[in-house]
Amino acid sequence: MTGSVTHVWLAAYRSALKVAPAIGATPIDVGSVRVVFADGELTYQALDAVGTPGLDVMEIRPEMRTTPRAFYTLFLSQFDPTAGVNDEPRVRALIGATVGLVAAINGGALVFERAFDNVVELATGQLTVFSDVLRTPVAYGKPRFSATHLAVVDDAAKALDRSDAPVQARVRLALHWIHQALHDDMQDEFIKLWVAVEALAMPDTTNVRPVNDLLASGYAIPSQDAAKRFGVGKLQGLRSRILHKGEQLPIHADLTNYVRCVFTDVLLETLGLPAQGRADAYMQAPAFSSPFDLDALTHLK
Repeated sequence: MTGSVTHVWLAAYRSALKVAPAIGATPIDVGSVRVVFADGELTYQALDAVGTPGLDVMEIRPEMRTTPRAFYTLFLSQFDPTAGVNDEPRVRALIGATVGLVAAINGGALVFERAFDNVVELATGQLTVFSDVLRTPVAYGKPRFSATHLAVVDDAAKALDRSDAPVQARVRLALHWIHQALHDDMQDEFIKLWVAVEALAMPDTTNVRPVNDLLASGYAIPSQDAAKRFGVGKLQGLRSRILHKGEQLPIHADLTNYVRCVFTDVLLETLGLPAQGRADAYMQAPAFSSPFDLDALTHLK
């Protein structure tokens, strides 16, 4: 870290080592991230969120805590407080990549469990905490909780049991990624949702035509019309920009909600169940931005 540094982001990871290794104290600089090792207890600021997000008023309570005595790997990077929350994704991405590098070369046991993330003001020692994202149920939309909708779950389970082994394997793998996406935000959430679509409908190809064909069948339109109407190629293009070009692009909740709807449409068609037109309905009435603009959501304009 160089220049006039006033604030440092500190991410602490507890290792799984039972005995601290006998190594020197020299830190390792990985680009703009410094890696330091510490044996002992660490004092940090935590936040307790009291209440149910989206249902009750959330009360955020700061609290100073001390970690258990252990061997820790610390990752430090300059943080710009004048940029506010806008600097958070940048720093998280830098530190995340460095944690990945340490795990790849030195083993995951060295970064076994994330302990905390704090920002330290160097002049005063004051700590600021950045917690995990508190997801509100509003982002998912109103639950479809009715006898009719619950019956579809039963129908889907029975249809899956009747399917041949390759289809069963693809569907279960795709649903695994849908589950994983529930616990992520931003780019990770989008990528996992796209992986679910690929696992379900693109087992032997990187071409999105099988997805378009399934959507076309569900909506009773030609495949080329489905390609234009639902923009699955644009979703794949965004995925490629993130994974292959390393672009850090903000992901809007309307986009992830839309991908979920596309997935559900494709899932029902794969299982031979009646179409529900989820993707089209979402485009007509998005939760947050109106009108629905897939080009803007996928950063094409």
